[in-house]
Amino acid sequence: MLYPDPGGVWEAFGPMAPSNAIEARFYDVKTFSSKDIWSVGSFKTGSVFTSMTHGWVMHFDENGTWNEVPIPVFPIQSGGSVRLEGIDGTSASDLWVFGSHDSSNLHPGPNSLPLVMHFDGVSWEIVSVPASPAGVTAVFLDDVESAGTDEVWFAGWGFAGVAVPIALQWNGTELVAHDLPPAFPFDRIARAVTIAGPNDVWVVGGGNVASQGYANAFSARFNGSSWTEFPVPQLGNQRELRSIAALSPTMLWATGEAKLQGGAGQAYDLRFDGSVWTQVDSLHALGNIRRTPLGTLRGTGRFASQYFSTGWYALEDFPATFGEQLPLASTRAVDGGADGSLVAVGFAFPSSGFVPVALRRNPDCAARTFDDGSDYPLDLDFSPTTGSAAGSVQLEGASPGATGIFVVSAEPGLLDLGFGNILVDVGPAASFLSVVSFDAGGLFSVPLSLDQPGIAGQSFYMQGGELGSTVRLSNGLHLLGCP
Repeated sequence: MLYPDPGGVWEAFGPMAPSNAIEARFYDVKTFSSKDIWSVGSFKTGSVFTSMTHGWVMHFDENGTWNEVPIPVFPIQSGGSVRLEGIDGTSASDLWVFGSHDSSNLHPGPNSLPLVMHFDGVSWEIVSVPASPAGVTAVFLDDVESAGTDEVWFAGWGFAGVAVPIALQWNGTELVAHDLPPAFPFDRIARAVTIAGPNDVWVVGGGNVASQGYANAFSARFNGSSWTEFPVPQLGNQRELRSIAALSPTMLWATGEAKLQGGAGQAYDLRFDGSVWTQVDSLHALGNIRRTPLGTLRGTGRFASQYFSTGWYALEDFPATFGEQLPLASTRAVDGGADGSLVAVGFAFPSSGFVPVALRRNPDCAARTFDDGSDYPLDLDFSPTTGSAAGSVQLEGASPGATGIFVVSAEPGLLDLGFGNILVDVGPAASFLSVVSFDAGGLFSVPLSLDQPGIAGQSFYMQGGELGSTVRLSNGLHLLGCP
């Protein structure tokens, strides 16, 4: 089921592709605030048969507009390519971007070279990428994470007969290659990296067996001097981890996809508790997860998603009008700012040619009902009296004078009780339950203002019920305090 997004409403906010582009895509985003957003990707010019791929850096600024930030020109001929795939950094004057460039338009191709650039707010510096481990003839990067000017990590792979995993560290002066735990007889690729703390770095990924897709997933941890491989549960007959994020050294999440017998895909989400990785059930596969500055884990893919203490939840999907206009849209990355803003980027294929997609979710007070697709005999809603912030929570449809229950929780949940589903987290530490009385019209009402300072930006999930010979439940209600 889809839960209301706990932070506001999503909206599309551009930008348009370059005027001479036949297609354009976004692959990654870095969000410092709602007025300082950086996204990278690529666009093509020419024709379908003879095109050039150009690296693309866009900045959304304090004036509320997208502007292209020029990058160094590479000596590529017609049919060549520069593709930017990842971005991270600590500020707009300390940004790291990676990708590749090639004399052909194949990606990755036999002549592809890795590209790493640093932006100091004024100009770009192209950083030399070491070709290590020994025997590597080509290097491809898949992820970057920065924790400071002298603590930046890249994950990827190199070709040396088979694919071998690669981790690169910027130590303040240069990129240094690290030898990861060796590959098995099949290929092994480091897909993602995260910095859990000082001298605490993780990479995850998977391997390939000829043309059969991915095989064993893996994780490895760096303690400042050496790498240790941590076994991960192996679901199905093919599996790969594609993203990782840390809330703390003892709370990490990694996500990817597993394929079962016959090729059916299944969500593949793992949690590390400081000692071991365990597999957890997920409502859907997550394509990318990030830790926001507010200390939450957010994910994107087909849906927006968020991690609560009870697990990952699919959230209310991106705007319906967006989905109708761009039905084949795919969000590739998500990132949040310290002001609570959230941005997701990707691309769509509405008719012919890919177009870039950027969505933002700026916090705003709101009241939204939700359910699991079932019909609930009682109705719970917020009825505003002044504007949209002041009003009352109303639970109606009960028997006249009946006794009922009302639950307020900090998180959503899903618990099947046989007679109906509880849609909020009823854990003792996460919820408050009270006994209420319905009036002669079967109504229970309580006044509430969403612009109270004490609940600014906070989410609350509510559900009510009638106690009688049978328990009759209401739908759920999500309230978000005004920022």
